[in-house]
Amino acid sequence: MKFKVNKLSSMLTAGFLAVLALTAPSVSSADVLDFKKITRQIEQIKSVVLQDADDAVSDTRTMIEEIKIDGRMFRARADRLVVREKGSSTFRVVNVSAGISLRDAISNFQKNKNLVYVEPDFEVTAFTAPNDPYYTYQWNLFDVSRGGVGAEGAWEYGDGNGVVVAMLDTGIAYETRGKFYMAPDFTSDQFVAGYDFIENDTHPNDDNGHGTHTASIVAEVSDNAIGISGLAPGVRLMPVKVLGRNGSGSYSAVASGIRWAADHGAKVINLSLGGTSPATYLEEALQYAYNKGVTIVAAAGNNGASSLSYPAAYNDYVIAVGATGSDKNLAYYSNFGEGLDIVAPGGDTRVDKNGDGYADGVLGQSFTRPNYANIGYYFMQGTSMAAPHVSGAAALVSGAMPSYSNSMIREVLQDNALDLGDAGYDNLYGYGLLQAGEAVKKARDSAVTPPVLENVLEVSVISPSEGEKVTGNVWIKATTTNGNPIVRADYLADDQIFTVSSSSPFEAIWDSTVVADGPHKIGVIVTDSSGQSAKAEVNIIVNNVKDVFFSDDFDGGNLTLNWVNDAAGAWVLSQKEKISPEYSIGVTGRVRNAAVRSKQIAVGGNSTRIEFSWRIDSMFSSRDYLAFDVSTDGGKSFSQKAVFSGGSSAKGAWKTESVSISVAQNLVLRFRGNIARRYSGYIDDVRVIEN
Repeated sequence: MKFKVNKLSSMLTAGFLAVLALTAPSVSSADVLDFKKITRQIEQIKSVVLQDADDAVSDTRTMIEEIKIDGRMFRARADRLVVREKGSSTFRVVNVSAGISLRDAISNFQKNKNLVYVEPDFEVTAFTAPNDPYYTYQWNLFDVSRGGVGAEGAWEYGDGNGVVVAMLDTGIAYETRGKFYMAPDFTSDQFVAGYDFIENDTHPNDDNGHGTHTASIVAEVSDNAIGISGLAPGVRLMPVKVLGRNGSGSYSAVASGIRWAADHGAKVINLSLGGTSPATYLEEALQYAYNKGVTIVAAAGNNGASSLSYPAAYNDYVIAVGATGSDKNLAYYSNFGEGLDIVAPGGDTRVDKNGDGYADGVLGQSFTRPNYANIGYYFMQGTSMAAPHVSGAAALVSGAMPSYSNSMIREVLQDNALDLGDAGYDNLYGYGLLQAGEAVKKARDSAVTPPVLENVLEVSVISPSEGEKVTGNVWIKATTTNGNPIVRADYLADDQIFTVSSSSPFEAIWDSTVVADGPHKIGVIVTDSSGQSAKAEVNIIVNNVKDVFFSDDFDGGNLTLNWVNDAAGAWVLSQKEKISPEYSIGVTGRVRNAAVRSKQIAVGGNSTRIEFSWRIDSMFSSRDYLAFDVSTDGGKSFSQKAVFSGGSSAKGAWKTESVSISVAQNLVLRFRGNIARRYSGYIDDVRVIEN
């Protein structure tokens, strides 16, 4: 059956296209391997020369061949056979010459009359292949010859244990609550706390089915004799509901969900959804999560278009995933184009090319509405099904190599994909078909034999310094050692890139007033011409809201509250000229050095700044002035800091003054007036603040 996909540019849609229910198949007697028949055939052997096999050079991963016996395919050592000679009570292993197939080798051995039997040396593994009954229909997890991602090769190194994968979707059937039921192939301890951005509560239950299906691809419980197996069954799932019952939602819900998941411990975010329009706030959310080290995976879209949907199109932060069928060809519905990173099994429910009796969709656990208890296993198709494979593989790499960054995870997945289409990267398949086993093995091998790096790039921030208290615009400077010429510098504030420089000098200015006062981090990531990157950070204290030690705008109408007249009555409250609503203080000639001083102001040894406004009449002569003095010893001695004279072009208007004092304990401020005629000077809005 077909599912309608909304195509509104303002909406996000869950990206699956079709679904088919799975019923349990019957197994006929013809499916059972008849070893007696094989033995009877082998006993007819005529003649052959036997040569013992050499185990010293064997490698079971590279010398495996598939052989068909009674209609079934089996894996066996390509370089050897097992035989028992007449008169012997046990078997021995013999070599098969290079270039000879197992079937031809068996045919040759059948000519030897001295052999009781000859059989393939069948492959055996630890029980990494799970016992889940429908695992045989999960072609998407099998090796590349069947269009899969090589899950069993990855499971040799772990199952993603403890890695948190956030599923931003329609929710997950993760609990039994009200009308909702937990899907039986999940367990409660698989989940960490999530959130519902549709209902704005802490119960992100799935009311659509899409989210449960995508989650089961990532992390269905494995080897529990129930249903199917997830690609990374050891991960912890974080259900974040951003799509509603009809499978659609808003960009703002998705952006909120991305930030929430990043802040609550997600290592991987899966986005099996998409829209057609870019949005700044969505990109900012992706950047936020990426800068916190999250690997972000998104479906490319199901329109068969030559461009990617959003958020997959934000290539700087997102691994964009297209879909393939069991034949490894790009699915007819999959979007492609510039920025596509990788492809993974998305399925095609129109066909049964692998001949398992079911349509070649991706099998997962889900339910049919409106009965949320009707939980079963369904084949679905879409880039929504492809993306969880990449998310699961990212979790497997992270679990095997916890030190890997999101960029390293992305690189190892791309580098170990099976190249499809044109050689190298192309817009149809990106870097190729995901190979989870190869990627995890490569990551682990790199840990065993780390490369010896020469001329390693290093960077350090030289300004501001560690722990420095900053205000206003902050000049960021860094220095590098070793490495090659710098080609790019990304400047960060609290792990968010705020500007990028691609030319010398590699410096930046950050406006600290855009954040709250308190502790923050400033950093830089530099990249040199060889592709090396290095990061450095310092902790700083933003202090834009200054401590105010003293403030007087005189509007209380009480001059003597904070001030003392040295010359009796010379300075008085004035309403004639003022900045504050009610009063200033003024002095009128004829006076000679008539002063008014503040009472002591305790500043506790801090560096301070004194701000005030003053005004002189336009008729002041060049010999008339107001002066400002400061005492740092409690009024015992004063030092003149500023003069406003009649020779200034600013007379007749208010002028703001600012004076800095490096260190003081107890300040006393003093204003003096020297006026020959009956003209006036005024003072208003006096403040002493932290510098």
